[in-house]
Amino acid sequence: MTKLRLDQTCHPGAFAQLEAQAFERGWQESQFEERPDRIYTSLWQADHCLCYVYGRIITDEVELWRIAGHPERRRQGLGLRALNAFVAECRRRGGRNLFLEVSHHNQVAVIFYRNAGFTETGRRVGYYGPGDDALLMCLDLQTTPLTTL
Repeated sequence: MTKLRLDQTCHPGAFAQLEAQAFERGWQESQFEERPDRIYTSLWQADHCLCYVYGRIITDEVELWRIAGHPERRRQGLGLRALNAFVAECRRRGGRNLFLEVSHHNQVAVIFYRNAGFTETGRRVGYYGPGDDALLMCLDLQTTPLTTL
């Protein structure tokens, strides 16, 4: 098996391709921008992106915007490896808290984030549509250790 490689640069084409495989309504290539306030971590096998995490840092707050994994490689720890690398980069850049929103219906993601140390801080009722609330979650980057689920 080919060794996995960690990358921390923007790959819009590869990320959009992974989005199309991972989600019904994936993001388009134009939604990924290389800017100083953006943070990307991705795991690659040869020239194939298997998983990525994308977010933005503003002063000491970080927003996790997107995490995607190849459907055939899920539940192999790739998302956690990419998230841990993302968290390490957030800390390196001075981040204190990492925030995200996730549909309360997406229990696989909710459990993943809770197991990674995120806590629920609020709820936006109907954020994704009628009956589909957004859970607001936060990870304290100063005190929460990297997880080894």
